[in-house]
Amino acid sequence: MKLLVGLGNPGKKYAKSRHNLGFMFLDCLREKWEFEPFHLETVFQAEISKGDFLGEKFLLVKPQTFMNLSGEAVQSLKHYYKIDFQDICVIYDDIDLPFGTIRLRERGSAGTHNGLKSVVQVFGNENFSRLRIGIHNAFLDHERSDISDFVLCDFSSDEKKALPKIFFRGIDALEHAFSQGFDSAMTHFNF
Repeated sequence: MKLLVGLGNPGKKYAKSRHNLGFMFLDCLREKWEFEPFHLETVFQAEISKGDFLGEKFLLVKPQTFMNLSGEAVQSLKHYYKIDFQDICVIYDDIDLPFGTIRLRERGSAGTHNGLKSVVQVFGNENFSRLRIGIHNAFLDHERSDISDFVLCDFSSDEKKALPKIFFRGIDALEHAFSQGFDSAMTHFNF
């Protein structure tokens, strides 16, 4: 079984914010792969969708613990389903990448992302894959000094129009990684 975790914050207030890119991505992925609708599993503090892809079971997870405690939900699911680190991929927004850029990594540091820091902290290591999707734009450089305000506000209308294409490129990258390996996917999609 593989565990795909999208990072975000629960509730309507944050639903379309930049920081909820992981949730939005999983909604797109669930629809494309025709998995069951997301439903809340309170014991795991997460919304979950299950399905099969490429002959393997997948769990799509949206932690409902708020960003800074995302690791709690991920850890409980990892233990319950006995999922190995190499079968976990975390999808999240990255303020250090230009808007729309995607980067696959098999492991690495949490950087500045508090949700990923929470996952690393509860796991005690960084040995899981991730798909980073860039949200940085020129507006951030010139108009905003408070990064938390920036990540918690909604995308601009132009950015919203671009999101489906970005999500489908990210889905293509994950499909490539799961069918042909992460090394091959990183070569084809990380540019």
